[in-house]
Amino acid sequence: MTSDSLHPDNPEAGPSIDIWEGDHQVCGRSGMASPVFHVHGRVTPDVSDASNLGAPIHSVSWSLNSRGRIPAAIGPTAFRVAAPGDFTIFLERSWLRAGENSLLILANDVAGRETTHRVTVELHPSARASLPMRVSWDGAQRVSERVEIIDGRWDVRSNTARAIEPGYDRAFTVGDVDWTDMDVRVPITLHAFAASPASMQWPSMGCAVGIALRWRRHADWGDILPARGWFPLGALARLEHSPGDPAGTARLRLRAGGFVPPLAEGPIIDVEPDAAFILRARVRSGPGGPAHYDAKLWRASDPEPDAWAVSAQGIPSELPRGAVLVTAHHADASFGDIEITAP
Repeated sequence: MTSDSLHPDNPEAGPSIDIWEGDHQVCGRSGMASPVFHVHGRVTPDVSDASNLGAPIHSVSWSLNSRGRIPAAIGPTAFRVAAPGDFTIFLERSWLRAGENSLLILANDVAGRETTHRVTVELHPSARASLPMRVSWDGAQRVSERVEIIDGRWDVRSNTARAIEPGYDRAFTVGDVDWTDMDVRVPITLHAFAASPASMQWPSMGCAVGIALRWRRHADWGDILPARGWFPLGALARLEHSPGDPAGTARLRLRAGGFVPPLAEGPIIDVEPDAAFILRARVRSGPGGPAHYDAKLWRASDPEPDAWAVSAQGIPSELPRGAVLVTAHHADASFGDIEITAP
């Protein structure tokens, strides 16, 4: 049985499909921040029919421009699709035609009922971002009006972008995949780290807020969908609360892509609820070798310190170019206006 995803007048309609960023989404609004565009949502069982009360979800699939039907990964998982019924549809930009594309999403429950929901994905193929760049949340109704969301459920609140359901790497990207050197400044209000036994274990290994420099996409490590590989990239600059750290503390770290020790780290600092910071990080290409990375973090009420808090050279396997990824990893955090300049 096929029906509208809201099915207000059809008690046998099947699952409900909620698309988080709306039924008309734009890829490449302000540049090519990633070669992959993501459509996020959640499917929930139908509870209107007593004979099939809460029939579990069997599958979610999708079809782009009336092509073949492709299965989508559904949560819960320990990675990108966190909650029950969460799903992410990843569309290579090369699959999209210029202008409007029709994405049909289909959800089936174990009772054999099917619900469909159609989303229009509009591609702006020629838009490219240039430096300097400023992302302002003023006037935005959705976070996706300013950036491209990679993972998670986001909302514009008090002129900030807030990850409203903390989880594994809630993230959005801005800029251009061809950027090499950049200097990024972003205000962060850390409402709380969502520390739990699960977040302190593999695969999460702690909580963090910050940015990645020279980000392109998740790598396919061949083990789970959606792809979970968080590297290669340039480097991460994050305020991290790691396993074993005292409650209410964190430290600034620079991390390369890979399962390697931090490139550099600062001292442990106290972090109270709703702490307001400013994070600044930059990358500068090196002559014939890995790039050089710097970062500093200070209280929003204090003047910016002159010196960088952590500095390090990258690693040979780093990406030579990429955009900016803003991430809240098991953290309830809000991000203010983002300023990106040439270093």
